Amino acid sequence: MRFKAEYAKEIKHKIWGVIYPQVAMYRYFLFATFDASTTRYYSQDDAHRKVQRRWNSLLTRVRRKYPWVKIIKVVEWQENGLGYHIHVLFCGVRFIPIEWIRETWDKLEPNPHSVQLDNKFKTFDNPKRALGYLMKYVTKTLRQGDEIPISLVINWALGLRTLAFSHLFSRFSSNKTNSNQKSRGVWVFIGIMPLDLALTCTNLEILAYFKYG
Repeated sequence: MRFKAEYAKEIKHKIWGVIYPQVAMYRYFLFATFDASTTRYYSQDDAHRKVQRRWNSLLTRVRRKYPWVKIIKVVEWQENGLGYHIHVLFCGVRFIPIEWIRETWDKLEPNPHSVQLDNKFKTFDNPKRALGYLMKYVTKTLRQGDEIPISLVINWALGLRTLAFSHLFSRFSSNKTNSNQKSRGVWVFIGIMPLDLALTCTNLEILAYFKYG
């Protein structure tokens, strides 16, 4: 299925038809590229396992420090078939210190260029632009005409997803309601968060802060 042209159409439909409406609920976005290229790998499976271990460590730290942030990840394998880049869209945050990220990522491969915050260190404030920017990397991993990129082949061989998400964006968006019912306003106490943080977060980000998203 992955090697058919229909698969590329299906992925694009999912991104714009299913993911985008949820991404649009966020106000700030940050795009980062993580270089996972190194001579320490002896196979694609070895590369994936070592990089995934480091990525999981970083993801745990991000969730602890920015619990409301949601993440979309795309893996792009390099032409040598071993090294690869991880392209990540952070939804709900305008800035993450690159030095803080390198504390974890440089354990994989000490390299001053191992982490790149794209768009000249500026965040996106437009959800369509943010997701569109990620899409250009997604497209590189999909079939284009008769061309089958190496990323598509390796991801298929290892059983890796074209796109990966940290949790699903929001289970609230899939809740079904009866249109015949009248809505009732009810106050629910979900916790306490710093005022300065609450003033800069959207409703969805506040819910995610308390792990309701």
